[in-house]
Amino acid sequence: MYGIGEVELRSSGLYIKLPTSHPIEKLESDCFMEALGIASCNEIIGEGVVFPFNLIERANIEVKSYGSLAERAFIRLSFKCGSLRFQVSFAPFKGRIKRKFLSQEFYTELLSFIKLKR
Repeated sequence: MYGIGEVELRSSGLYIKLPTSHPIEKLESDCFMEALGIASCNEIIGEGVVFPFNLIERANIEVKSYGSLAERAFIRLSFKCGSLRFQVSFAPFKGRIKRKFLSQEFYTELLSFIKLKR
């Protein structure tokens, strides 16, 4: 899924708001929607969801194609809640027209919030 959503580090966990082109109610068959149904695993806030940091099983940065000519660093997170596993990939940025990508900065800050099993 592509589009502009929101990702924010909060004291309660990682807040994820899906792109406006992919609202939550249209994702009923997606495993992301299954995760939303597990009340003990997350908290729905407005149009987004807060996933507690202890659900993040793995975090890494990977380079992916962005547009037809560029490559960008994306953060890939693997979550586990009970028997459910799912992944989210995103590339945080500032600016609308001239974007400044902040994947490394966001990733470093995220790691300060979580303790990953190595």
